[in-house]
Amino acid sequence: LSQTTEAAERKAAEGALGAVCSRCGEAAVKPIDAAFAGASEENEATLLRALGTIGGQPALALVVARLESPREPVSQEARRTLGAWRDRTAVGPLLDMARKGNEHDQILAIRGLVRLAGARAGAWEADTNLLNEAMRLSQRPDEKRLALGVAGGITSRPALGLAARALADPELRNEASTAAVAIAEKLPRPGDSDVGTAMAQVVELAPDAKIRARAEKVLAQHQAAVASVAANLAGKIPAKAPATPQKPRRLLLFDVNVTYGGHPSRFAANDAFTFMGKSTGAFEAVVSRDPEIFRPESLKQFDAVCFNNTVGLQFDDPTLQQSLAEFVYAGGGLLGIHASTFAFIDWGGPRGDTWPEFGTMLGARGGSHADQNELVTVKLDDPSHPLNAVFGGQGFDYRDEFFRVQAPYSRDRVRVLFSIDGSKTDLASHPLSEELKKPAGDYPLAWVRNYGRGRVCYCTIGHNERVFADPTMLAFYLGAIQFVLGDLPAPTLPSNRLTPAAQAQEKLGWRLGMTAYSLHKYTFFETIDKTRELGLSYINTLSFQKVSDGIPKMFGPDLTDEELRQIRLKMDEGHVRLLTHFIGKIPGDEAGCRKVFEFARKLGIEVLISEPPPKDLDLIERFCDEYDIKLGLHNHGPKESPNTWSPEKVLELCQGRSKRIGACVDVGYWLRNGVDPVQGIRTLGDRLVTLQMHDLNERTLDAHDVPWGTGAGGSRELFQAIRDTGVAPTMFGLEFSYDWLDSMPEMAQCAAFFDAVSIELAK
Repeated sequence: LSQTTEAAERKAAEGALGAVCSRCGEAAVKPIDAAFAGASEENEATLLRALGTIGGQPALALVVARLESPREPVSQEARRTLGAWRDRTAVGPLLDMARKGNEHDQILAIRGLVRLAGARAGAWEADTNLLNEAMRLSQRPDEKRLALGVAGGITSRPALGLAARALADPELRNEASTAAVAIAEKLPRPGDSDVGTAMAQVVELAPDAKIRARAEKVLAQHQAAVASVAANLAGKIPAKAPATPQKPRRLLLFDVNVTYGGHPSRFAANDAFTFMGKSTGAFEAVVSRDPEIFRPESLKQFDAVCFNNTVGLQFDDPTLQQSLAEFVYAGGGLLGIHASTFAFIDWGGPRGDTWPEFGTMLGARGGSHADQNELVTVKLDDPSHPLNAVFGGQGFDYRDEFFRVQAPYSRDRVRVLFSIDGSKTDLASHPLSEELKKPAGDYPLAWVRNYGRGRVCYCTIGHNERVFADPTMLAFYLGAIQFVLGDLPAPTLPSNRLTPAAQAQEKLGWRLGMTAYSLHKYTFFETIDKTRELGLSYINTLSFQKVSDGIPKMFGPDLTDEELRQIRLKMDEGHVRLLTHFIGKIPGDEAGCRKVFEFARKLGIEVLISEPPPKDLDLIERFCDEYDIKLGLHNHGPKESPNTWSPEKVLELCQGRSKRIGACVDVGYWLRNGVDPVQGIRTLGDRLVTLQMHDLNERTLDAHDVPWGTGAGGSRELFQAIRDTGVAPTMFGLEFSYDWLDSMPEMAQCAAFFDAVSIELAK
């Protein structure tokens, strides 16, 4: 090549080089790399095309290195060669080019991705994910049609979801309906709701009469299968839901299994839950295997997600993972069944746990088990818990495959509902580790917890199909579903925190938490550690407190998503939950206000504490109702807080406004400025949003904090007045504004006093 001067010779040399490279494979990469040195533009382009006949990672690296070549003919040829690459080593660079390239390069890259997605049999999950991304990145219908053509040859439910989603686009309906029917005709379970929903859409929207006729045939099979399932479940589904839905509810059922052969019981669970929702009117169940459903704009249509016997890498996209974590943390529900502890674990592969936060959120990872029909005696760890009501206060014997789960499981994190009674179960005869054969071991089978505002429930019973035809277990799962949906109130304080005082506070609906102002000389992460040291389960944050030495920013809306993730994990590690956040002034403009509420949503904050100008309340009120986040109007003295310093002033501001707006009472400032706390609480009534509690040595402007119950503040009488109103503040904030660097002993006294009074007032 380097010596040729005539076009015919160059063409012949290039053909010879391509033929040699196709036979030599990767052995040709090194001499080609050497030949690049000093090569002309024409020769560089020829060498790139030769690399395309070789394929593989070493050859690809040489092509990628020339994508940004200053020689335009070389960079163009590198992009063309990449777009025609023949193996999946090119997926990463192609995705990068599709996201960042110009229109021409994007088309090249997307077509390359679609071609690679259709190149392998038996890799349907990964290929469907690739097609989803190609569809999302495509700006033109042409490439989307190509992707749908490939999807039609993939017999999987995620591929059906991709095709069904494309039916909404009139330009794609012909290809989307053809693909959807081709997939649905081959699926083994026509009764699944995703099949029925997709075929009903095709019947309504497909432009081709022949495709509509095929869809009608599949739809008839679906309806027959549904009728058969309904007959089999007759008399087994609970007649009535334990709670009345507060609004129409939607539950997403996601049951993807990757690499692992899968649990047939997941289909039985889908059927049972779908019919329970319909027959009781408690919820609508939607079955999907499409990862795209976890994008924020799609996920927001649901109240809760059920990971139904999920195993393996559900999705790798960090955007989807962040969306799910934020959905739960902001107040969505998460129900995990049996093998869901193995979701996002590379089953049989080298990558291990690919998303540890999912295990943190769910409450456990992995698990060992005995045989699939192990007989155990189940004990109720929390007999009076609402989700255990179906068992009538009695333990029971049961057969199934029971996981003994692993870290991060801890009774410091979760509220265990029931577990294996090791004293009554044969543990020794099974092929388990010696650690899992101890009669006194902790073998939880079901639990609940909060992850931020999110309601989480997990139950390991669900390996066998018969579980989802068992009336008692179906009744348990109905209660669990209504809990995660938000209709069945149930306590979630971790088992190891259930002291007599904590049980009394649960009865009263009270939550004692650390107000970060008490420790504002420390970082927020240090405040978490000190809150845990005091044994408190709840916490408040400040907009003027540094997060940590590793995150040297003030706690507020400018924190990145990665920093928010670190904060979530630190709070989980400290076994505390964030309830309220103080921000001196909420911006009065639309964009600034939304930024604050988005920040609060992502951290599961229930109350924003602030002193906004009255003119901004209309805007803030709208966001309070949109985000279901309350505003606590904070008070200092008459000079600093002319609009909120007294109960009467707060009521004036709240007149005619949403019940999500009310008072954050700073009792210390009330006492210093002549407001009687007991009378003030009675005046506020249901406008009491949250409380920053103080006791003072005297009721004067110069007074200072003392441990609750030892000063002039009438702490016990104040707590009794709150109980008598029947209005529970979001949090009783433990705020001690004295001796900033060494107030832990006094705060411990305050917590002990609160515990003692709680026990007394709960009787």
